[in-house]
Amino acid sequence: MKLYTCAELKLFYSVCVTGIDMKFNNQNYPILIAPTHIPELKAVEHTAEGIKIGASVTLSTLEEVLKEAKYSLPGIN
Repeated sequence: MKLYTCAELKLFYSVCVTGIDMKFNNQNYPILIAPTHIPELKAVEHTAEGIKIGASVTLSTLEEVLKEAKYSLPGIN
């Protein structure tokens, strides 16, 4: 198994900027890592302290969760 350096890896959530870099800026990333497929990063968890929101939660999901939380969490009106 080959070990890659940080310069060879690209962490991305959207292909837009990465695609532009690869096509127009001559960037080459042998390894693309998409954390959007990691279930824990897409999770929304309601706890006693509040809401834990994963880093890959979409903005539309976040909006829905916060609208629902507005009526269910104490102290939020």
